[in-house]
Order: sequence, then structure tokens, then C-alpha cells
Amino acid sequence: MMHRVYWIVVALLLITSHSHAQTTLDLNAATRSEVDALPITLAQANAIWERLVYEGPFKNLYELNDLPEIDPTTLLNLRSLVRINPPRPGDDRLDKIEDAYYRIENLGTEEGTNVGLVDEWIDRMLEPMNVNEASLDELMDLQNVSPADAVAIYNQVKLQGGIRGSRDLRAVPGLSSWGYRNARNYLSYDPRVMKKELHGAYTFRAYDTPFFADEELAIDPALLVDPTPDVSHKLRVNYTQDYKAGVLWHRSLGEETQYWNVAGSHLPQFKWFGGMEKKMAGPIHLDRVYVGNYQISLGQGVAMESGDYFNPRYSGFGFDKRLTGIAPDLSRSREFTLKGLAVEASYGKWKTVVFGSSQLKDAIINPDGSMNRLITLVPRVDVDIYPTLQKLANGDTVTVPAFEGNQSMLDAVREVALGGEVSYRPFIGTSVGLIATEFGYNKPIQPDLGKAYQFDAVTRGGQDTVVNVYSVIDPQERDEIADNVINSEIRNGYHSDVDGGIWSGARGIRRTFGIDLVQVVNNYTFQFEFAELEKNGGVLSIGDDPHGMVGSAHAQWNSLTLLGVFRDYSIGYDNPYSRGFANYARYNGTTYEDEFYLATETFAQLERNSASPQAERGVYFEGRYQLSRPVLFVGEIDNWTRVADQADYYRWVGKITYRPVWPIQLRLRQKLQGRWNSNPTQPAGFQTYENRINLEYRLSRFDELELMYSSGYTSFTHRPRLVGEPDPTGESPLDAQGASPQEAVGIEMTHNFSPSLKLKTAWLMYDGFLWNFEDTEFVVVDGRSTRWWVSLTNRFSNSLTARFKVTGDSPTTKTFVQARDSNSYPDPVEGRSFGGDNVVKRSWSFRVQLDYLF
Repeated sequence: MMHRVYWIVVALLLITSHSHAQTTLDLNAATRSEVDALPITLAQANAIWERLVYEGPFKNLYELNDLPEIDPTTLLNLRSLVRINPPRPGDDRLDKIEDAYYRIENLGTEEGTNVGLVDEWIDRMLEPMNVNEASLDELMDLQNVSPADAVAIYNQVKLQGGIRGSRDLRAVPGLSSWGYRNARNYLSYDPRVMKKELHGAYTFRAYDTPFFADEELAIDPALLVDPTPDVSHKLRVNYTQDYKAGVLWHRSLGEETQYWNVAGSHLPQFKWFGGMEKKMAGPIHLDRVYVGNYQISLGQGVAMESGDYFNPRYSGFGFDKRLTGIAPDLSRSREFTLKGLAVEASYGKWKTVVFGSSQLKDAIINPDGSMNRLITLVPRVDVDIYPTLQKLANGDTVTVPAFEGNQSMLDAVREVALGGEVSYRPFIGTSVGLIATEFGYNKPIQPDLGKAYQFDAVTRGGQDTVVNVYSVIDPQERDEIADNVINSEIRNGYHSDVDGGIWSGARGIRRTFGIDLVQVVNNYTFQFEFAELEKNGGVLSIGDDPHGMVGSAHAQWNSLTLLGVFRDYSIGYDNPYSRGFANYARYNGTTYEDEFYLATETFAQLERNSASPQAERGVYFEGRYQLSRPVLFVGEIDNWTRVADQADYYRWVGKITYRPVWPIQLRLRQKLQGRWNSNPTQPAGFQTYENRINLEYRLSRFDELELMYSSGYTSFTHRPRLVGEPDPTGESPLDAQGASPQEAVGIEMTHNFSPSLKLKTAWLMYDGFLWNFEDTEFVVVDGRSTRWWVSLTNRFSNSLTARFKVTGDSPTTKTFVQARDSNSYPDPVEGRSFGGDNVVKRSWSFRVQLDYLF
């Protein structure tokens, strides 16, 4: 009898326990609606949900106590309502991937300005640094963490001896809510004992996304017929977080594999690096030491920053900020890169960055063998810019013996560089730095525009003669182009015919000197950088050489952030390694933009792929105001003058994010941009209105539905010489040049089949110019078309992820008539069809990416 009672009691306990487990809510598996249903406030529900989304699952119920919004009474009430099913045990590093995968997924496909630095951010999320041991520079480098936020965290560590957890971090005086939300992804709070083992990441990527249509004249059309895809293999390895190495092999779209000739054998060209961090050499702290390919950014990028990509309004704040100092370079950049040795070290209140580099660079070579300009070729193909057979103005052909062989732009000059910055930090948040760089080339620098070079030649009849050969510009247009004020950026290019310098083999030298200042006072940050390109004056003289200057002031409060930036670049500040704040890239609007003027169309890439800023003078203001939790306002005002022709530009943007209830988010964006028509002799004024509405709806299981509507209108200066009347009506094709409308509508859907398998698909119609983000890719299209894309992401494990995307685009014909070549059609190209100039009927493209972490 007692035996039966015993088992009945056990059964009842098991049933009760099971029933209780079923009725309590597992927070780690809860939906947003289930969290909202708990007897807690909206602020507490938001805090729990953001903890789950941004930091991963709870390990035990008492981690709720780390949230500032959860008080002891609330925690006591929740104990009987919720439970924590702890995440499965595993490698801490791989678990960190699971916790922050929403960020890694976006970072893994990021390109552009931060290309190559993405790996750094992923490494820092996977192995967060101990905030109590972090230097001020390391905290300042964190994305979306302002210098004032970094100083606040650093001071708190010094004041109370350490930060014990996210609750302490949130309570740091002076740390903004925005800074806290981003800093916590990269920080830990306890010393970590690193295992002495190798770990790292491998990425394979391939895609054949076509070039923009307006590049067809600058790129050999044959390269666009079933082009070889863009392919890259990237491998990074770390050992105890102190030693790092990596290799990258990359081939751009439409290229053939480039090889090095090593001891008679052909080795594919690749990038590599090796280095160490946080080591002591006596009293000197070696922050970073790298050999091989590396990136460098000093100050605000006015004097020195490497990389092939231009980013408008590059303020250094927010997500798109610089990693100051040196970093490994496994990016797609190939022209404005550095290869050699770089050291970043500190001693007391002093900090030093020193770099040395030697590399072959692509360049336009003048007919006499001097260097015209460095050029970023996309794709990087071999072009004979001065063929042996030269055509005369009368149509006859002559042979120029001096041009025997291939006058190629590939690896045309050797660049040897030495430079760095020495800075003094007398107080926390204060820095005064001096920057100096010297770049030497084994050819004189002569960026001439349409200069004639005379060469001996032989006619087809065997007669000796002399011919004029021109670089860059078509000789029939050179006088008109040289007199155009817009081309003053080209005419004021930097010349140098000086031997020696730091490298005895130099025949042309470019030197830059600058000063870099940073001051943080409470919640205010002030930055200033001034640099001069040594041309005529002395090193210690200020104002006698072309200059670049950027100054900024940043202020932050808990719900309000303000930023102001002033920039001023001389027309002659021809520094190819300048990446300071600007709205446009160098040479925008110049002859380099109009490839039909150029002697070789490939030279148009000087404007299309320029990474340095245009000569501008202007002010930029940005504000971010969190009116309430559902409402966010962001505004941008940018007014500037293009120095070349004194044209005044403006760009005003307003954005509102409104989340009335949790599953719904509405984003509104309004832009007004234009150029004042202050000079009636220059009919180049325009005004653009752009409106965009995005409605996001979060469904169950993190599924998302997004609707997008975009409209715009661009009006141009009236041009009677084209339309025949001062006020265009739009009734004739020529009149339509007075205005250009734009409209687009689209829908995007995200479905999670499981936590590891995600499908995203989108469909849109557009008419006119449109920019858009497509599964983390930035895409620019123009014309009238129906476009769709589908991407599939599968995380087979925390270590292995595969992504595949296919895109289709079905454009309609813009016009069957073109203005040039007597209204004739373009020359036919096998495998391609044209409906008019620059009209492409490419139907689809693909992108595949594989990531393996170990």
C-alpha cells in the first residue's frame, strides 16, 4: 500500500513539475508579444527584448538583474512566471557568433569605405576586449561610439577601478544611450584566459553584378559579354588574439588573373599581412606592428588615409567611422594601398605611427615616359595607350618606333613611401599630432592636359616624318577643354621633377605636412586637421602651399546629438591619399567625366574611381533627436562651394522614424539637392526633390515585410539653345531636357524557415534614377525597368554560413536615337543587343558567399 502511495506522490510531483514548466515562459524562446504580455512596464519589456536581440540569450534568471530597468521587486514577481532554458554549452567564441549574428551577417557583405576593416569588427565581436584593460584609442575606434562616450567609459574605469557588467556600463556618467547600445557589443568585463590555439575565418565570394550602364564607353564592351566573375578568397588566422596573419586573392569582374614572375615561375598576385598587437619592448608599448599589406588612417584623413573608395560626407562619427592608426589590409583596394612595415606604439603620453611602403602602381604614362596620374582601373586590364601605329588628322597611319611594345598602365611606376604621426596627449581626451608623409616615384610627375609630344615616325610609303602624340585629351578638343574653368582641378595637378628624397631612385616627390588636434570636454568633442602639399613654400610656412582642412564640433546628450563640420580644400591640393570630409569625389564635372573627349576612354575612370575629395569649401550640420521612444528625427544640411568654378551647392535631408506599435515601423525621407544658377553664363543649375517612404512590419518568428515608395523630380536650368524656347513645356523630346521625373515602388519579404535558414526576396519597378539597398548591397540603377532579387542564407552551424543571391533586371528601351555619330546606332557587339546608346538588356546576375569560422 505504502509502495503505491509513494509512486502516486512521485507521479503527482512529476505532473505538477511538468505542468509548471509548461505554464512558465522560457524567456530565451519568447516572442515579443509574449514578453509584452508579462506584468511589467513597456520600458521593462523593451529592455528585456533588446537584451535578447542584441546580446543573445540569458544564461540564468538573475541576469535580468543586470538590466537597469529591472528592479528587485519586478525580478521577484517574474520568478514564478518565467524560466531560463540555458543555451547549450559550447565554445565561448562560437556562442558569441550566435549572440551577435545579426550584425555579423551585415558586416560580412559590407563593401566600400570600410572594406577590409569588416574583419576587424567581426574579430572584436567574437573576442570582445576587456573594457577594464582597453586603451582610450581602442574605445574611440568602436563603431557608433563617439570620442565623448569613449572618454566617459575610460574615466569611469579609472575612477572606480573597473566596470563589472552591462549594468555598470549603462550607469557610466556621460555615456549616451546610443553609445551604450553599440559599445556593449564589443566589450567584456572580466579578464579572459586565451587558449593557445589558432582560430580564424575563411571567406569565399563570387558575383557577376554588371557595371553601371554609363561606364560602357569607359570599359571595353567585350568585357561585359559574359564576363569572368568577381572572385575572392580571404583567410585570416589569429593566435591568442596577439598574433594575426591573413591572405587575400581577388580578381575583379571582367579581369584575367594577374601573376607575379618569381624566379621564372608565375605566381598569382595576392595580398598578405602578418603582425602582432599589445606587446612591450622595454618601456615602449607596441600597440600594433604589421608587415605586408596594411591600411593607415591619420587624423580625419585630410593628410593621409589609404584605400580606393570615396565616401561622401565621411565625418568619422557613427557607424562609418575610421579605425585610426594602422590595420591589416585584406580589402579589394589595389591602387592606393600600402605594403611594407607599419608600427603603432606609445610611451607615456606620447603616441607614434610610422609606416614605410614600396609597391608598383598603375598609372597613366605620358608619351615621353613621365607619369601623368595614378589611376584606379576597374577592371584592371592591359591597355596599349600609345600603339605603334598612330593615326594622323588626315586619316593616314604612321609607325612610331619609340612605341614598340605595349605602353601599359599596369604596374607602370614604383611608389616608395615613408611617413607617420607623432602625437602628444597631455590630458585624457586631448591630443596634438604632427603628420608628415613623402611619396617618391621612379618617374617625373607631369599631369599635363593635352600636351603635344613630338616623335619620329615612318609613313606607309617609307617616308620619315615627325608626329605629335597627345596624352589623355583628344587634340581636337584640347584648347576648348583647357579653357573651361571646371577643368582647373586637372590643370592644377601636382608637378614634380625632383631627384632623391628619402629614396635615391625617386624622380618625382610628393610631400605632405599636417597638424591634427582633438579635444574632448564633457559631452563635447572638437577636432581639427590642417595639411599642406609642399609645392613652393617651406615646411614651417603656413598658407604658401595648397592645403586641405577639416574641422568639426560634436555635442551629445542622452536623446540629442549635434554635429557640425567645416571643410576647405585648395584647387591645387592634389593629394591622392586624402580622404577627408567632402560631398563629391575629385574631378566630378570635369572632362574626365565625359569619356568621348578623351584620347583613351579608360581615362574616364580617373573621375569614376577617384577616392580623394573634390576641392570644396562648405559647412555640414547633422542632428539626431529621439523625441520619444517611437519617434526619431534626423536632419542634414550641407552647403558648399565647388572651388573650380565657384558653383554653390546645397543638400538638405530630413528623416523621420516612427514606431507607433512594436511590429510596425515607418521611415520617411525627404531630400532637396541642387546647384544655384548664380552665373547665367554657366547653364548648369539643377534642383532635385526626392521622397522615400518605407513601411516595415515585423511578423512572427522575426519575419519581415517592407514596402517602399520613392518619387523624385529634377529640374534643370532652361537651355534655349537646346529647346528653342526659354520655358520648357515637356511637349517635345528636346523640351523634356528641362525636367526629369523619377518614381519607384517595391516590396521586400524576409522569411525565417528556422533560426539558421533565411530567405529574402524583393520586387520593384522604377522609372528614372534610383539608389537602394539590396540585402546589404548598395545598388544604383537608372532607366525604366522591373527588378527582382532573391537571397538565401543558411547557417549550417555557428561555424559555417552560405549565402546566395540572384538578381534579375528587365529594362525597357530609353531611346532608339542618339545624338552623336550622326544618330547612328552603336557598333554591334557579339552577345549583346542595344536599343540605343548605353542601353543594356542584361537580365540577371548572381552573388555567392561562403564563410567558415574556426
